[in-house]
Amino acid sequence: MQSNGYHEPGQATTAMSPYPAPQAPVPQIQPRPPIPIPTPDQIIALVDAQERYLGPLLLRMESDWSLKTLAEFDAGEGYRSYTSNEPMTYFDKLTSEIASGKLDISLPTKRAQRTKRAKESAAERFFIGLFGSNDERLLLLGEPPLLSSLAGFTNLRGSYCGRSLFIKDPQTGETYVDITAWDPLHVTWGIGAKGLKWICHKSNKTRAQLIDEYGSIPGEIEGNYWDDQVASDGPGLTVYDWYDEENNMVIVGGKFIKPPERHTTVGRVPAFFGSVSYLPLIQ
Repeated sequence: MQSNGYHEPGQATTAMSPYPAPQAPVPQIQPRPPIPIPTPDQIIALVDAQERYLGPLLLRMESDWSLKTLAEFDAGEGYRSYTSNEPMTYFDKLTSEIASGKLDISLPTKRAQRTKRAKESAAERFFIGLFGSNDERLLLLGEPPLLSSLAGFTNLRGSYCGRSLFIKDPQTGETYVDITAWDPLHVTWGIGAKGLKWICHKSNKTRAQLIDEYGSIPGEIEGNYWDDQVASDGPGLTVYDWYDEENNMVIVGGKFIKPPERHTTVGRVPAFFGSVSYLPLIQ
């Protein structure tokens, strides 16, 4: 059979047939169903279960801390004891070397056209400014710069973690970058097929700190603001700061002090976690 050479616009033909070639069906991408929002009791139970599972690792972190702080060594009755400062000096050496390093932010612009090089240079300055403003925020909180915190936790705990996202101040409307290193001793997490599924940072804060940060706290634990300022040296209240792939929520006293709120990186957890080991995961 020969073709008369005619076919409808936009339709493919074969050399032997005037009829359009069959088109493969276009797969329909199904939207991912929303992640169920956990209750405060579910979050606390999950964190407690992970802490029990990570018990040996957490005990190792605590023992490493005793080496860093030069806890007195006891050789036993009848023996002379000597506490070496080698663990502390070695820790300080490694931490200072990492913390004094330069954070290099560079985008590949060598072979790009002039207009693209200008955009990439502007992006580099933007990211440098973000890290600089984040360090200023940490210093106002009495914390060391980000690189110093990561260096300390990496050498002390053997792992590193934290959150990284943009936050809008509900009182002023100002948007600022928040890159905060967390102590891995007080962090639990869950890993999925593509990375973190959730992460929770557990800390202690006084009622005064919570009121200053969130504006109010559950009535069952609310107290006088200035009385709490006087007692601010106490252990405070346990705070669960939870992040999953869609929402962030904060729990105090078994209740939401910050209701579930969609964060700025929907689709992934706005946090990071890693280990300093060169070995892959061994089960």
